[in-house]
Amino acid sequence: MSLDRIREKVANARINNEEGSDIITTLFMIPFIIGLIFVLIDVSSYFQTRSTVQNAARDGARTVALYGGSASNIPLNTTGKTVAQVTLSRIYANGKCLSSHCTAAPTVTCGPSKAISLSADAYCTITYHYQSVGGTLVQWLGFRGLLDAPINVTSTFKVETQY
Repeated sequence: MSLDRIREKVANARINNEEGSDIITTLFMIPFIIGLIFVLIDVSSYFQTRSTVQNAARDGARTVALYGGSASNIPLNTTGKTVAQVTLSRIYANGKCLSSHCTAAPTVTCGPSKAISLSADAYCTITYHYQSVGGTLVQWLGFRGLLDAPINVTSTFKVETQY
């Protein structure tokens, strides 16, 4: 066998061995890519939920600033519910969180119950107990601590009317 023929066989063997290493590399990358997808879904779900809670708190505080917090005779209140109850119904209904999974019912406090003076602060505070979608996988990747803390949002407006 000639030296050139031996070199050709060695070169072909290297090429065949490299094809096998590409398959192994791909197999190691698949779990990483799946984990990354779960983290992206979880983080985007967290920020979407946070945005929904912030909007609900802002709307609740704006309603308190305009009409007062719990007085049942304020304009546009045909249900007799307080602003906090209406705000809660935007993010939690029928024992389920509407925006995402949660570990407990959100708490909503809005006040003051009656607008006493103009330019006073009207507020609405929401505590939302977010539960991640990825669960153990997200915890294993180290992102669980970022998403475990409850979402606490407070929004304030100046009182514009007096009843």
